[in-house]
Amino acid sequence: MEQAVSAVDDEPGRMVFVDALRGIAAFSVLFHHLTFTNRFATTARAVFPWAVDLYADYGRYGVQVFFVISGFVIAHSLRKNPVTVRSIGNFILRRQVRLDPPYWTILLLTLAWGLVTTPAFCYPPPWEVSPGEILA
Repeated sequence: MEQAVSAVDDEPGRMVFVDALRGIAAFSVLFHHLTFTNRFATTARAVFPWAVDLYADYGRYGVQVFFVISGFVIAHSLRKNPVTVRSIGNFILRRQVRLDPPYWTILLLTLAWGLVTTPAFCYPPPWEVSPGEILA
């Protein structure tokens, strides 16, 4: 009997089990937020009371799972590199180039969305944001 192999399994350096843990952690955090921290929480808790008791309460630990996975993946990816000032600088630079653009884009979009929607839902606005605070 021949087993199907996905394209992900063929990628060198890809750890499918770690990817699965990331997915489980992401869903856990999402489910926790749906059942505890938003306006749909009451409905979600009414529809899925058993899921809340069994799973959603532990979803808050998904963030810690992400931190552990990140530490493991970083250590694993650097295990063969000699630790020098140059290699540390290259590592930081590569991470910043990869992670900063989406981070700043989402941050600016979130601020813009807040400026657009807050006046529509809340008069007077609950706070004033100065340009200096936005820059900070």
